[in-house]
Amino acid sequence: MAQQSKDVLTGLSVGKDGAMYVTFKVGVGQWNTVDISPKGIFPPGANIAMAKQTNEMLSALSVGNNGAIHGSWVVAGTGKWNGPVPLSRTNFAPPGANIAMAKQTDITTTALTVGNNGALHVSWVDGTGAWNGPAPISPPNFAPPGAGI
Repeated sequence: MAQQSKDVLTGLSVGKDGAMYVTFKVGVGQWNTVDISPKGIFPPGANIAMAKQTNEMLSALSVGNNGAIHGSWVVAGTGKWNGPVPLSRTNFAPPGANIAMAKQTDITTTALTVGNNGALHVSWVDGTGAWNGPAPISPPNFAPPGAGI
């Protein structure tokens, strides 16, 4: 769950149909849930990481059924989620693998994932630029593929 904007609280989940859903609440209003991706992109219950990429952009990462890291994002005031778009090669990690994401500096957002080779990988983006990585930051077989971060 993350603060999407001053008055919007947001959570993401993957349903039994493999679609990503956003659950949100504006101020003290009611909770709402809507799909924001096509069905079948992700394994049911896939892990999702969320972080503020910029002051105006909330981003989410999840590993799809094809083993690629997929990115989705929403810009404050639009209410429209974009993506998911693949940010890595296919078969990079187990579908639904654990992924962690955080703001590293004022302009850099960073994510960690254990790939199918068992190495811990880092992905990063500066501002609203293109995502970089995933690049290994540990030796292969460091951890089980898709392990928790």
